[in-house]
Amino acid sequence: DQHGIRGRSLAYRYLTSLHWSLSQFTGGMDEVTPENSQERIYVIATFLAALVLATCFSSTLTSSMTRLHILASGHAKQLAVLRNYLMQNGISK
Repeated sequence: DQHGIRGRSLAYRYLTSLHWSLSQFTGGMDEVTPENSQERIYVIATFLAALVLATCFSSTLTSSMTRLHILASGHAKQLAVLRNYLMQNGISK
């Protein structure tokens, strides 16, 4: 066993697999290797907090872009109605 995990407790092996799976969200490049269960729990909590923050940021950005698109769409509709009105009534520039 190259990583010395085979002789560890079930909880440590579970934490290691959870840590590995969460590190895959960051490209699998986890350079810091926890030495015990407490350090591994801290790393997992940090990964989860970063995931929640990134999700909130992405959600806020998406919501803002959608709101901007809706506002721009409403403005474009108003301009189209105005142009149509001006053309129908023969009003030029």
